[in-house]
Amino acid sequence: MLPCDEQEQDRLDMLHKVFLVVKGSANILVSPLPRTGRVLDLGCGTGIWALDMAKKYPNAIITGVDIMSTQPANCPPNCFFFSPFDYESPRALRAESWDLVHLQQGCGSVSCWPTLYKMVLDCLLPGGWFEQVEIDFQLQLTQRSKNATALQHWYHNIRRATELSGRPITHDSAKTIKQLYSTGFTEVRHICMMLPLNPWPRDEHLREVGKWYSLALSESIVTLSLAPFSRVFRWRLDQIMDIVGKAKAEIVDEDLEGFNLLHVYMARKAI
Repeated sequence: MLPCDEQEQDRLDMLHKVFLVVKGSANILVSPLPRTGRVLDLGCGTGIWALDMAKKYPNAIITGVDIMSTQPANCPPNCFFFSPFDYESPRALRAESWDLVHLQQGCGSVSCWPTLYKMVLDCLLPGGWFEQVEIDFQLQLTQRSKNATALQHWYHNIRRATELSGRPITHDSAKTIKQLYSTGFTEVRHICMMLPLNPWPRDEHLREVGKWYSLALSESIVTLSLAPFSRVFRWRLDQIMDIVGKAKAEIVDEDLEGFNLLHVYMARKAI
């Protein structure tokens, strides 16, 4: 349901930058990784995460797969891309082949999480890790914030449209943790971080996060909305842009103290 065009690739690249800023360091990986490990990046997009990993871990083998061929031709010698590649298709992932599997922003693209988690578990080597990074787009507000009618209206509709399409964009952290354990992962860690919609916080680091996330979300909201609203609801372009325009105005309004939540999961396969 989500697009695979140039705007979508730009959106994913901007969110990659946001993830680096919110972590407060150059570390692009939270889970442990052997120096000579084999890493699989599911839904790699432009390949920006895989390329960064290949440079940071020159002795590891990094492989990215995606449904679209938008990755660069010139890569580090330890980085490989395969596309088109549907990682949800049966037997798409080889059994016990990887030290780490990474998935960033799968919500809105994945049709069945328990099935995918089982495939990931099977393709990991014993003791291997799965790292998943997701944004919960449901708006959170501080007690002193003004209301955010347009953003809440947008989220209600994007949630409904993607649910009807069979690939919901909504994210439930408690459900995710439960599903990871139910699949068979023996150790699950969860980190939750704030993504301010704009630079409204007083904290210097959160203000910096807010600057980047405001830019990323303002661009993302158009890309996220076009296909679900036009294909599921059959809305005209002017209707979609009206909803999106009002939501974007609230994103940059610093009197609106709103934020989304960034979730990082690290799940380990038994040794």
